[in-house]
Amino acid sequence: GRFYTEMMQAFCAQGRGRVWRLRFGDKVVAMDLCIEGGDTLVVLKTAFDPDYRNVSPAFLLKQDAFRQVFDEGSIRRIEFYGVGNSGIVALDAQHKLFRYGMPVASYVDGHTMGMAATLLRRGDVVIAISASGRTTDMLGSVEIARDAGAKVIAITTSDSPLSKISAVTL
Repeated sequence: GRFYTEMMQAFCAQGRGRVWRLRFGDKVVAMDLCIEGGDTLVVLKTAFDPDYRNVSPAFLLKQDAFRQVFDEGSIRRIEFYGVGNSGIVALDAQHKLFRYGMPVASYVDGHTMGMAATLLRRGDVVIAISASGRTTDMLGSVEIARDAGAKVIAITTSDSPLSKISAVTL
């Protein structure tokens, strides 16, 4: 609509707007409207043609967007952290991105998470997955990763200790 058109024009004029499109031939079948700020990229809106839902156009678009971000060098590596049931989710996420040739790892043991976090730096991303957001080993590892310069994204409950130490909470 008009709101998104005007907002994206303003952000693009500042060099902070990005639009990703997935095309099948000449037809746009999915689109992400994004804004950038510093080292953060926010997807504001995703839209897709429902006639193509059987081929998961939004997922394919995200795959292309991840690949482009890696190719640009703005993200070096993604690490998923999860303990218990959240560890299974972390492993699944790693598997999905790894299949597309992206530099990704997952850690499900608190001690290994902490060791891995010490090796991170700016350009790395940690996606911490926790139902409670209160797992002690997870919190310590995330703090180490954040202090090393990695961007931390939490998939957890709002107002949890994990959400409070993360750059983004989903």
